[in-house]
Amino acid sequence: MWETWREEMRQWEGVRWRQWFEEHAQRRSAEEERSRRAAAEGRRRVEQERQRLGIAKDDHEGLAELRRADRVEHPERDLLRQEWQRRRAVRAQRVQTYPLLPLRHHADLAPADGEHHELVSVGFGPAGQALAVWQRKGGQATEVSYHSPDGRPGQSTPLPAQPRRNAVQPLPGGQVLLVSARCRRGEHNAAVYDEAGQLVRSAHLGDGIEHVLSTPTGAVWTGYFDEGVFAMSGVSTHGLVRFGADLSPQWLHPLPAGPELPAVDDCSALNVHGERAWMCAYASFHLVSVEGQRARDHGQVPFSGAHALLIDGARAAMVGGYDGERHAITPLQLSSEGLRLAGPPRRLVLPDGSPVPAARYSARGAQLHVAVGACWYRLDLEDITSG
Repeated sequence: MWETWREEMRQWEGVRWRQWFEEHAQRRSAEEERSRRAAAEGRRRVEQERQRLGIAKDDHEGLAELRRADRVEHPERDLLRQEWQRRRAVRAQRVQTYPLLPLRHHADLAPADGEHHELVSVGFGPAGQALAVWQRKGGQATEVSYHSPDGRPGQSTPLPAQPRRNAVQPLPGGQVLLVSARCRRGEHNAAVYDEAGQLVRSAHLGDGIEHVLSTPTGAVWTGYFDEGVFAMSGVSTHGLVRFGADLSPQWLHPLPAGPELPAVDDCSALNVHGERAWMCAYASFHLVSVEGQRARDHGQVPFSGAHALLIDGARAAMVGGYDGERHAITPLQLSSEGLRLAGPPRRLVLPDGSPVPAARYSARGAQLHVAVGACWYRLDLEDITSG
């Protein structure tokens, strides 16, 4: 497979991929602008008709009927939507022509007791180790298994009965952090356990958690998706937060963001290497790094929709995109002038060349970890930028 994708890479013309990206970005911008104008015009017509008929703003059934009537009388918005869907399907088909880049199978994750358990969540630590949360039938978590960076199974931590956990991370001293993505206001959705499975501390980390990554010193970086960011209050509204070892906030992305940093509507990609965090957020899709109390905007990524990022010095890569690009990976180059494309996009596949099914992606520095069920795959930035 490695020889195959390198040969495919050589067959790509030097300008083909760059022209394709630029043309696609222009088309997308024009389509979004037409859609925004059509939507705004439709809202204006519906509001005028509501006022003429004296329909109350909280009359949802009446407003729904006005919108249906407007779509019948002005079908152009539906036609725009149909054209957008058609172009999206064409785009997804074009993604299938990308050169292939196979993942490497690294290890198979398993509970320490060898029994058949359901895999609840997988996390990857700052040293490249993997942790997996398992539960028995009935929905209660039972243990966390550890796997060393080389894939060998290690110790396990027994767990008391608790809610379903979406994220797991290692902490210093053999402790483990478990986090639930959703919670009510003030509810503790993070718990730290020691090696014996005893609760050490718990805390409220906010609602709408998308990413959780710990550091070698025990700090915890947390990125939030839009439902957390647009909550009425709480730490999640900042989009990106660093908690200390005691799970109290140490750094929060500023609100409002101001001219030096872009706003975070959704922390779509997060990479934590050492004590430094790298983030790419919707809707600006700028690459931002944070270390200590200093944050820096490195510029806009030349495409949108990434959900994972790899970084090593001036080299980077983004995983994901829109319109069928979830498993695409694109190399980038950082400079004082911003970010630029450093090569064509490629489509990640399994070692046998088959498509990647539902997977958990996580990046630590230059390493990409992919969990497909209990199968652990890896890829390094060197694999992406070489050839």
